[in-house]
Amino acid sequence: MVDPLSLSWRSGTDLLARNARSVAESILDRVPARPILLGQCSGANFTISLAAALSDAGRPPGALLIVDPLQVTPELLGEEAAALVGRLGGDEELARAVVAGLPGDASPSRLSAFLDEKFHTVAMQRVAGLDLDEETAKTVAHDIVGRYVDWLCFLAAQITTAARPVTAPTYLVGPLAAESLAWLPDIVAGADAPDPLEDVSTAVARILEPTGATGDRR
Repeated sequence: MVDPLSLSWRSGTDLLARNARSVAESILDRVPARPILLGQCSGANFTISLAAALSDAGRPPGALLIVDPLQVTPELLGEEAAALVGRLGGDEELARAVVAGLPGDASPSRLSAFLDEKFHTVAMQRVAGLDLDEETAKTVAHDIVGRYVDWLCFLAAQITTAARPVTAPTYLVGPLAAESLAWLPDIVAGADAPDPLEDVSTAVARILEPTGATGDRR
């Protein structure tokens, strides 16, 4: 299991491919032939990038199982930023200011610097009532802000860098599966057209069918 937020999304270019290569290299000696990769929600693009990286390393996946894939857009990034301001206790005025000030290119390095500054102020206000000494309060605020900024930079990386197309059979499940048909086929180019299935157990049964190992889904 790979937590994308354990990776670095705050600086650099082509971050999806770079981090996918890093993960592929770290797990290659433990990956069986034709592994099944599972990605969920905002992790869909990273899972697809990991599939491409494993293919480059000689371990092409046998199938991709994508649960409720989420298309990340600048609008979604703004909504998430506003929601996190609210969770920190900031008011609507601050939330609007944060969204309005988001770097237009959603560059991870610019975004992280901008959000570190904006979120730190409201985080310090939030921990001020916890009866902590100054250093501890700064540490707590830093840890809270860091996790939030990492999350938003992860989303931003999916806007500024595209996942590489892969050809593994792709199974989509969950309520968002049908919506993803508008954008996922561009990423799983060359694969059978994704067909939303009702639930994970149905998809797993399909993948484990004898014909599933070859990618023949007729």
